[in-house]
Amino acid sequence: MKIIASDYDGTLNHGGIDDIKKTAIKRWRKAGNLFGLVSGRCASDLIELRRKNDFECDFLLASNGAVILNPEGEILAESRCDGKLAKPLLEFM
Repeated sequence: MKIIASDYDGTLNHGGIDDIKKTAIKRWRKAGNLFGLVSGRCASDLIELRRKNDFECDFLLASNGAVILNPEGEILAESRCDGKLAKPLLEFM
C-alpha cells in the first residue's frame, strides 16, 4: 500500500476537478492505495469541497495539517496552539 496526498487549491483543483483526475484517484484507490486531500483551509471547507466535486478520498488534512479527518468529517487527530503562544502571535500581527 502507498499513500499520496494532494494540495487542493492550484494543484488538484484548477477551476474544478475533471473526470481525468477523478478517474486517476479511483484507480489509485482501487489498487489498494490511500489518497488524501490537504489544504490550509478549515475542515468544513474541505468536507464541502470533496462532496461538491464528488470524488473519494481516504483522509483529509485541514488547517495546514493541524486537523486530520476521515472522509465523513470525523476528527481523527487535532493539534492546537496553546493560549500562551497564540496571544503574542495575534498581538504581533
